[in-house]
Amino acid sequence: MIRYQGFGKRFGSVVAAADIDLDVAAGETLALIGPNGSGKTTTLKALVGLVRPNVGRVTIGGIDATAGGAETRRAAWSTAFPGACASGLGSRQRCWTARGRWSSMSPARLSIRLGRS
Repeated sequence: MIRYQGFGKRFGSVVAAADIDLDVAAGETLALIGPNGSGKTTTLKALVGLVRPNVGRVTIGGIDATAGGAETRRAAWSTAFPGACASGLGSRQRCWTARGRWSSMSPARLSIRLGRS
């Protein structure tokens, strides 16, 4: 589960995101829709640990996604998205692996897409 609890981020006097409470359960798909400058990218950057909230928390599978270093983020991601951090896969392959899980792509078809046929 992905959870934002009271998430807020400021850049100086600019409020990029404020008071976001959001739960995304396993298997759910979420789209962030809004005008330019509404905080969509900042909100997602917090999920992957690229920005730290000024207030609140962001967790993936119960692990704080914004605390610690790469190992903490990898643990959080591997909890929420098993296999997404598999070694030896490039970005494109990881995206196809995730897509295969989300769309129930057959293992044989996924292997072909990953170039492992």
